[in-house]
Amino acid sequence: MRHIIIQVESIMKYPPTLSLMKILSELGEEVYLFTSVINKDVTKKCKIDGIKLVDLRHEYSSKNSAIKKLIQIPFVNWNIKQNINKLYNSETLIWVMTSITLKYIGNALNQKRYIMYMYELSQQIFFYPRIPLLRVNIKKLFQNASSVIECEYNRAHIAKAWFELDKMPYVVPNKPYLKPISRKSSVNDEYCSRIIEKIEDKKIVLYQGIIDPERPLLPFIEAVDELGEDYVMVVMSSDIDKLKNIKSSNLYCLPFVNPPDHLEITSWAHIGILTYVPVTGETTSPLNAIYCAPNKIYEYAMFGIPMIGNDIPGLKTEFDKSGIGQVFDSFTKKDILDAIKRIEVDYNRMSDNTYAFFDSFDNKAAFQKILNELK
Repeated sequence: MRHIIIQVESIMKYPPTLSLMKILSELGEEVYLFTSVINKDVTKKCKIDGIKLVDLRHEYSSKNSAIKKLIQIPFVNWNIKQNINKLYNSETLIWVMTSITLKYIGNALNQKRYIMYMYELSQQIFFYPRIPLLRVNIKKLFQNASSVIECEYNRAHIAKAWFELDKMPYVVPNKPYLKPISRKSSVNDEYCSRIIEKIEDKKIVLYQGIIDPERPLLPFIEAVDELGEDYVMVVMSSDIDKLKNIKSSNLYCLPFVNPPDHLEITSWAHIGILTYVPVTGETTSPLNAIYCAPNKIYEYAMFGIPMIGNDIPGLKTEFDKSGIGQVFDSFTKKDILDAIKRIEVDYNRMSDNTYAFFDSFDNKAAFQKILNELK
């Protein structure tokens, strides 16, 4: 079978896309990647996995102005349609990745077999935020899809209700698919390696990800400061400049490292942070945070790292069911400290539980099942 994966923005910040590419390649499938962001890392990843790369040009960047993004849409859409028409046959399956990509699809999928593989929970997507009438017909795209994949159980039910789907979406958690990485692995990034060497005898409380209103970090930094010299707070992010005015003797900031190499840093953590505050974004619903489906849960679990997070269903349900973490009631130093102390009391059991949680889902088998049902 021939597969066309379409993701307009960079694949390197989306571990689930990287996992899908590797799995399809291992299953012996012919795979094409359509993207507008091509650099040495993307090229290297495609070469390793034997994936053919198609340049959509007009490189997407979240930093581009809304007007520039709007102007790019017809050009990227034209390139998508032209390349689909060249490659598509009766044995082709198209994978549409991410809410951003939906802005650029247009009618390119008409009369085609495709899977909607969504990482975010989006009920409406606007082409231009200031003109609400200019929006993607997301309901039609979902209803015409051969299948829909959501990365969390509740999200699947919400999508089915929102878009009046006849069939329940598949649920494929955002578990990384890669060769095992050892606990306290060697760190290849030179700068990050120097920092880890400096603090390797400390208990590292780690956050990796974007920094925005949905992910408040200051209360965690204050709580770790309170714990004293045995603990340090490490934040790894492409938005690290947003923390430059925070004064803390226990805070260490690391730059973004491409997946899966970022897991070398993850492997040193003692406790992992997950934080999600419901906000309304340009392409996401507040339910996106409430029913979060972070790949970080599996990334921490890979190394037996217990987790701490705020009290939302997407975290609390899994923490309580699998015994892999503790939630806190409010973003206060006291509540976060209490949650950390509860983890320390039961650390070894929680660590064992996270390993078991990681092994409980086989994403390669899940994708094989989906493909078998679509053939």
